[in-house]
Amino acid sequence: MIRPVSADGRVDSGGAFEPIVRTRIIERIAAAAFQRVVLVVAPAGYGKSVALRHYLETVDTAKVRYDVRPEHATLLGFLRGFSDALLDAAPDARKTLSGAYERNRSSSNVGVDLAMWMYAHIKTFTGIIAIDDFHVTENDPEIAKFLVSLIERTKGRARWILASRSTTNLPIGSWLAYGEMDLTIDEQDLRFTVDEARRAAKASRVAVRDEELNEILSMTDGWPTALSFALRSSTRSVDLRNITATTREMVYHYLAEQVYHSLSNDDRELLHLASYLGEINAEVLRYAGYDKAQASIESLRQRVAFIYPDRPGSYKCHDLFRDFLQHQMELEGDAVVEATRKRAAAALEKAGQTAAALVIYAQLGSCDDVLRILTDCGFQLAEQGHGDATNLALESLPSDIRATNALVLGLRASGEADLGRFDRAESLLQRAISRECPENLKVELSIRLALVLINQMRDVAGILEPLLSDDLPLNLKGEVISLLAVTYAYAGRSSDARDAIALAKNILAQVEANHDRAKMLQRIGVASLRLGLPLEEVFDAQNRAASLASEEGMFGLAGRAFVALASIALSYEDDAAKEVWYSQQAANAAMKAGDLFKAGLII
Repeated sequence: MIRPVSADGRVDSGGAFEPIVRTRIIERIAAAAFQRVVLVVAPAGYGKSVALRHYLETVDTAKVRYDVRPEHATLLGFLRGFSDALLDAAPDARKTLSGAYERNRSSSNVGVDLAMWMYAHIKTFTGIIAIDDFHVTENDPEIAKFLVSLIERTKGRARWILASRSTTNLPIGSWLAYGEMDLTIDEQDLRFTVDEARRAAKASRVAVRDEELNEILSMTDGWPTALSFALRSSTRSVDLRNITATTREMVYHYLAEQVYHSLSNDDRELLHLASYLGEINAEVLRYAGYDKAQASIESLRQRVAFIYPDRPGSYKCHDLFRDFLQHQMELEGDAVVEATRKRAAAALEKAGQTAAALVIYAQLGSCDDVLRILTDCGFQLAEQGHGDATNLALESLPSDIRATNALVLGLRASGEADLGRFDRAESLLQRAISRECPENLKVELSIRLALVLINQMRDVAGILEPLLSDDLPLNLKGEVISLLAVTYAYAGRSSDARDAIALAKNILAQVEANHDRAKMLQRIGVASLRLGLPLEEVFDAQNRAASLASEEGMFGLAGRAFVALASIALSYEDDAAKEVWYSQQAANAAMKAGDLFKAGLII
């Protein structure tokens, strides 16, 4: 094979690698897409992702593409990535993810239950949902149960395309039997033809004789990635023939070595670091010290075939080459791997990708870094759907820290409460509050303990009253006062409850954040109803709470407010039609929150 040589004597690399558009494959996917489910299943390197991208570019209908990465290999991780992909079509799904998952994760049928939650958010979506690299999830069967149940629920609106290396956990037989899908598009379909190989060689600006191209095509068995790498590196058929075995792994390993050894030390160092990132992000690399990261990545794209753009400022490295890079690092020893991964974590943290950084620190057992991040934003990460990262971090800590650190005890308690183990949560929170810790943390832990107890109809005045002080932030003061109004009302302390309601209303007028206002209004409504205050006051508080909570995606709270409104309509107004309407709103909100089993909570 021959490449043009420039005036300075350098071999022309052919420019940035761009996969050729294979009309034959696009038409094959389009034909399969007459059914509701399309499966594209083949080993690594057969161009599934490229084919999916090229097909979607030809479709005018609404479409969502979800690229599954290693961080999405657990049910929570998969749901987080799925919700992110659906952000435009279903923005509230991401807001409710953490609560929905925590409320259902102890269910014996968690995947199916969470499919009901997701369906509540996407039931009006009409278009294509494409999921790439679904094989990443095969070690968690609940993900397939979730997806299969969701596909079943979206009949009549959504069509699905799944690209994977395997069909593990998918009901292929049932889908075929019931006419839900066409035959799987497999590696036989995705292999390069002679004509496609010739076009790929032309795109790479390589002059190659037909007989040699045919021999390379035969020896790579039409494997697109191996053929592309061979063309880009001007590998000859005689070089491949000298490999002792022509398995995919042997061929790829040889080609990867040819690419790897042609790179400079600086390029290798950059790629070593990038191989431990979920994606090759120019901003993250700049935080790692590569001031010209974008230029370096584009330079690599000009010379090799394993990096391709994903979205502005972000690139992907072919999975097989990523594995090769990490293998090369491991050959240099554990110390080199650890230093590189820690550098990657530090760059991710500086770039604001805190959860990803926390996972790496936890895997490295870097206790100081884990504690620093948990202290800064542990509760926020859990509430934003990164409970898997915080749980991994907690498990990585030494047992003495898990048993004595106030923040760590509080985070553990939060997980126990979500699982319904309230006695255990109460014990951990009491231990946390008794430890030496910053005042704001003590207030937050005390509020969490009050919430665990108050829904068990227990008096929490003794926990909350000591928290009140002049320097308590307004939002926390409003939360404490509104909780006190509820506990006073249920304890029969009517005068104290009325005073607390009046003070809460005064603070409410000064609180700006709608999520804080929604919580306060719902609690004012609960306390007012318990005291027998005028129904218009109760109705106003719960109605405003329901409205604000719905706007903020706080559907659990909105559901409880709608339940209260339905109760008022039936018990006090004898208006059955209004009661039915509010009950329907409560059910819809509960489905979106994923908390059908917790409608009985008062706050």
